Amino acid sequence: MTSRADVLAAAAGLRAPDPSAQTEKTLDAAVRRIVGGLVSVDTSAGDQLDYTAYPAAGGGALDGVMIDATTYVYSSGATRTRTLVALVPVDEALSLGGTLELRAAGASLQRSTLSGDVFVSSPVDTTDAGPLEVVVADETAPSVGQPAPSAPVPRTAAEKAVAKAAYDAALKKARKKYAKAKKKAGTSKRRKAAAKKKYARSRAAAKARFRSAVADVPSAAPPAAPADQRVFRTMISTDTGWVTA
Repeated sequence: MTSRADVLAAAAGLRAPDPSAQTEKTLDAAVRRIVGGLVSVDTSAGDQLDYTAYPAAGGGALDGVMIDATTYVYSSGATRTRTLVALVPVDEALSLGGTLELRAAGASLQRSTLSGDVFVSSPVDTTDAGPLEVVVADETAPSVGQPAPSAPVPRTAAEKAVAKAAYDAALKKARKKYAKAKKKAGTSKRRKAAAKKKYARSRAAAKARFRSAVADVPSAAPPAAPADQRVFRTMISTDTGWVTA
């Protein structure tokens, strides 16, 4: 079960401008505890679990992280990414309330009602999703009638295949550069840390390009209509600080 301490440690570690080795170790352990039990891998078969994590900006009433957990199946070489969100109130005397929504390229993937002192969403498959953001609304009043928006135009299978090939090539290139940089760093912890951060940036950038390339093409905006009574604000997005492991 995810603890409040794990969520806060993960968010703080992700926001740290120059984390120490101990901070990074604590961060990694916290993220993996949050993911553990929700996204499983068969390590005995050689499968792997990597992640990219994004923190809340900080300074608000809520704190937390969004985690992209990517599994690699050794036997087939297949990869799959599932995203989950963990939130806590900054003031431990308060409880969570309101509504949370996970969006991909502006489209809703999951909507949840917040409650309790720790919230962890169920994982959502975002393997082929566009740019992600977590939005929250303090007010939970029901929305007034709105016309259903026109369906966005999905990318073709060929376009997705090209995007996936480019993504895989970018990851392979990043891994090779990281391996060379680690070897060149020798015993220098500072140079190894710098190489890891550069590798993380390359992976995050590749993921962002891939998501944009496979995201549905937005349709024409529907006619103006009464707005939802809830006021959603972005809390976490894939354009905000990250770390990978």
